Amino acid sequence: MKVRYPGLLKVLCFTLALIVMFSAYRIYIDDTVQGQVRRLKLSDFVEGEPDPMNLALGSSTIRQMPDNVACGPWLNRGIGNAKSPDILAYISGLPKSKWQRILLYTGDNDIAFGASAEVAVERAVELIEALHERLQPDVLYLLPVKTAPARVKFADAYRSFNRQLADFASRDSRTISLLEGSEVLDPFDSELYKDDGIHLTETGYGKLLDRLQAVCR
Repeated sequence: MKVRYPGLLKVLCFTLALIVMFSAYRIYIDDTVQGQVRRLKLSDFVEGEPDPMNLALGSSTIRQMPDNVACGPWLNRGIGNAKSPDILAYISGLPKSKWQRILLYTGDNDIAFGASAEVAVERAVELIEALHERLQPDVLYLLPVKTAPARVKFADAYRSFNRQLADFASRDSRTISLLEGSEVLDPFDSELYKDDGIHLTETGYGKLLDRLQAVCR
């Protein structure tokens, strides 16, 4: 078929390519929580299902997690500054499937950004239920919320959160609590935390993930 306006067609194709490239660039540079979620969903679409089906979910504590974690490798889906509802928004876009293991770190930012321990627990439980319903893991591991040096003022709320979530996990055979480990993360031990006072060093991760090594199956 003869194209009547080949020059116009080239301009349209070039314009469309620019729009696609600009949209992709915006997704790439957008480091807001919503931007990170969009970027991860795009990665999921491009990469497909991992092998093994191990998923690590949470905030930047997960995003900066080392690769050599027990029962790995893990598909790292850490979202900086994420709260439980943000993680829930991410998994809502995943297809229903069957995962082997899920490692979850949540509640830290909920409390740091203003939620009470009780509200943070309600959000976490809603997220956990959604994970079991949608992703059907053989086992879900709950990591403790750490009390970092920059967030010492939330220490009581973090301890309450960990206790309440551990109690929930004790009544749910599908969920294994690793929450007792939080007590070994001394906020005043400089070897455990980076200079920002929030994120863990390699030594800190060793302590946070120590119980996972012992119970992972």
